[in-house]
This record gives sequence, structure tokens and C-alpha cells, in this order.
Amino acid sequence: REQFSTNDEWNDYLEQREDVAFNMVEGIDLEETEARLKKVEQENAHLIAASQAKEVEMKQNVYQGEGTKAEEVRSVFLLL
Repeated sequence: REQFSTNDEWNDYLEQREDVAFNMVEGIDLEETEARLKKVEQENAHLIAASQAKEVEMKQNVYQGEGTKAEEVRSVFLLL
């Protein structure tokens, strides 16, 4: 959401997503919808790549944290 400067831009984005999802599920204007998706993907490739990298980093941090939590839980159960 931080990529949008106004709430109107954010709401427009959400509405476009809903339109695309509806069209894909209902089989409406599939060629046009797929072309629209491809265009957006090409125009925003750098943002998509940055977002994916951030997601990978967050997942790695979570997994590292879970390892620590799992060790804590395991040690508690060993005490029981």
C-alpha cells in the first residue's frame, strides 16, 4: 500500500484487481484481461522484483525466528 500516494490510487488499484479476478473467474474478455495483466506486469517489473525480494527476506527472518521458538518449545516439553 505504501507504493500509492493517495487513498484514491489505492482504491483504484483494488477495483482493478477485483475486475481482473471477476473476469478471469467468469471467463469474461479473457484475452483482453490477460493482455492487461501482462502490460501491468511489464510496466511494474522493477516494483514486482523488489516486492518479491522483500517477501523472501521476510520469510527467511520468520523461519530463523521459528527455529528459535521451536527450540524453546522443545525445551519446555522436555522439562514436563
